[in-house]
Amino acid sequence: MDDKMVDEKIKKALIDGTDSALGLKEDVWNNIQNNLDKHNMKGEIALAKKKRKSLFVTIASTAAVIAIVFAVSTEPGRAAAQKIKDLFLPEKDIVQELEGQEEDTHVNLNESEMGYIIYVDESRYKMEKLDGRDRIAFKEELDDNIPDVYMDIEQVRDSTPEELATQIEEELKADFEVVRNEGIVDEPLRAIRLYARDGDEWNSKVVKYYLVNNGKGGTFVIKEHFFYEASEGHGVRFDNMLKDFKIIELAK
Repeated sequence: MDDKMVDEKIKKALIDGTDSALGLKEDVWNNIQNNLDKHNMKGEIALAKKKRKSLFVTIASTAAVIAIVFAVSTEPGRAAAQKIKDLFLPEKDIVQELEGQEEDTHVNLNESEMGYIIYVDESRYKMEKLDGRDRIAFKEELDDNIPDVYMDIEQVRDSTPEELATQIEEELKADFEVVRNEGIVDEPLRAIRLYARDGDEWNSKVVKYYLVNNGKGGTFVIKEHFFYEASEGHGVRFDNMLKDFKIIELAK
């Protein structure tokens, strides 16, 4: 199998199968690695068949991992495999760039009853439930003249991202000086993005929406709320958290 075909298989596995592999724990990955060493990519790779609950989700399928295991002899394959391995971890260290400076950050995996996972920097933010939505809120108290800093996530099951974008855009225009519907974006995740700001002062309120298709006719509505001066701080931190936002099937 040539590298091009391998890369296509890796890409498809990452897109189609990563969510189903999220429940695999480190011992399953180690089992795969041991088999790779033992058979030197020539023999049949045996995976443990025993199903067990992980810290967050139940193992539903190992198909995506198998597809990638056969490809880890290439550099693209190893990179893809490492990406999936990272998704198994209940906590990890990342490097993020903030205002031109690199910062090492420890993040913890959180699972929501709404059916998604996200890594949160729990040294700065706390995750709490509020009236049917989740809030990732800045831990420190701010002065009264500074807008609150948080990111809300909720699921609207009966409206598409396109339908909600039109509705939310009209609501924002009533309260904000600057409103932009930026259409579909791929970073930090694939979604419709809306941006609003109520002025150009350092403490002007900024709101960003990401409307994510839930694959079932509904939408995950993600709302970032911070102040203008914090765009390169809290705004970037929230976006970096969303890079690991994944919709999952909850354990039954």
